[in-house]
Amino acid sequence: MFFFFYGLTGQNRNVFLRFCLVFVFHGQYLSNNSIPNRMDKAILERSTFGEWLRMQREARDWPLRKVAALLDIDTSIVSKLERGQRQPQREYVEKLALIFGEDAGALLVLYLADRVAYELAPEGCSDEVLQAAEAKIKYLRAKNAKQGELEF
Repeated sequence: MFFFFYGLTGQNRNVFLRFCLVFVFHGQYLSNNSIPNRMDKAILERSTFGEWLRMQREARDWPLRKVAALLDIDTSIVSKLERGQRQPQREYVEKLALIFGEDAGALLVLYLADRVAYELAPEGCSDEVLQAAEAKIKYLRAKNAKQGELEF
């Protein structure tokens, strides 16, 4: 394997390294039953995406740099994600679901809920806005069903 790795250059080497890291760490995850791996309603309602990320990382005793390497981002960004000082990009959600063995759909719900909550929390009228948004979503879905694909 060393000779194969040595022959790789540039982007191919980076892709191969990330694959190896995910393979090794995902195997470590599967062998540790004490790690919380299923997102339930309590996690969705009472924690942020960053808190979930920190809980998963600390349960595995991983340093920030290991998660940063798997996501191919700087360690300071992972730290800011965990502290809620920065919102994750959507592509991180899929990678983290793979890394931590989580359902990508459930993690996407947590990610989107965070985006909405952080946007509405400072406004003070979030209940009314959420009700109006829910009504608008129902309207757009009904309109979509009648007209075909809806594009924004």
